Amino acid sequence: MAVIAALLVVAAAAIIASSMLGGQSERAQLVQSERFRIQARWLLVGGVDWARQILRDDARHSPITRADQPWALPIVDLRLDEPGEPEPALLSGRIEDEQGKFNLQNLAFEGQVDPRQLIAFERLLQALNLRPSAAPDIARRIAAGQPLAVGGAGNAGDNGPASKAMRPPRAPGLQALAELRGIAGLDDQAIERLDCCVTILPDHTAVNVNTAPPEVLYAVVTQLPLGQAGALVAERERGRYFNDTADFANRLANPQIKLDKDSVSTDSQWFSLAGVVRLGHATAAMRALLEREDQSTSIAWMKEMN
Repeated sequence: MAVIAALLVVAAAAIIASSMLGGQSERAQLVQSERFRIQARWLLVGGVDWARQILRDDARHSPITRADQPWALPIVDLRLDEPGEPEPALLSGRIEDEQGKFNLQNLAFEGQVDPRQLIAFERLLQALNLRPSAAPDIARRIAAGQPLAVGGAGNAGDNGPASKAMRPPRAPGLQALAELRGIAGLDDQAIERLDCCVTILPDHTAVNVNTAPPEVLYAVVTQLPLGQAGALVAERERGRYFNDTADFANRLANPQIKLDKDSVSTDSQWFSLAGVVRLGHATAAMRALLEREDQSTSIAWMKEMN
């Protein structure tokens, strides 16, 4: 009996020890996973810095922004860690030219809806098979997020006198298309359809004709048929990019088309970066808006995504 009792004690001790070791192992794995997750989040900043460098290099080499430049290449498993690290930190994602899209900020100037831009946005909604009647509500929401000119204000779209007073915005400014949900009945499906052609930037911008899809060109160039816009994009994608706005105007080859040269450009200042960093079993995703001015870049905002 004494031998049996001793064996039972030894077995119980072994079970307890095994359980304790197992618990310690699980805790160690949890600690390591949390450490990797925190490191991955910090490495996202390294990914943004890399994107900023790519955009600076692009500005030094070319005065125009085109979709065949290095910044436009997909980012696939770019290593962000130092050589010799046991776990590689890999960034995947893409940089996107936000000025190849219709900027909703253009729908209003100093808190007042711009009728010309409203018409352009209605054309874009029509081209995307969405309700053009949604445009006025969206324009009013954009206007509410801007400081309102009072006193000596001119018409929307004009600079007006320098002495005019400004009132604070009546609503928070929008940063993401998802914030349009519910306005004028927009649902997730409609917002997803807008994503390829619409952006919200901090300032008014021209559309880059070297990166814009046909629907956006159709929207911002009055009297440009959608079919001709598609033909221009197809020609562009075969390598015939536009050198400047005069080149774009010449290749419209139609004197009936009135081009507002302030509404189009061949270079871009605003870019977005969407990326995911993988480190071990941990991942961290983010989206950032970058501004390029001359040969410098800055981060307008950066958000970690779930």
